[in-house]
Amino acid sequence: MNRAFSLIVTDTSPLSLITTGDFLRELEAAGLIQSADHILDQAAERGRNVERQRQPGDDATTRGRLRQQLQRREDRE
Repeated sequence: MNRAFSLIVTDTSPLSLITTGDFLRELEAAGLIQSADHILDQAAERGRNVERQRQPGDDATTRGRLRQQLQRREDRE
């Protein structure tokens, strides 16, 4: 199923896109979830196609930005 969506950006700061799999792996690395694979397994059991999410994305810059944001969050606690 294709889903169309619109995005209106009013902020001038850079916008980064990240895959769900990369997002989950960064959360796991930051200790915020126990297992990215477990979450993807649960999604697969519910009929979601998660095979693409199991592969790391190509954008290391975006993953690095997310990692920095998660680190800043951890530093504030």
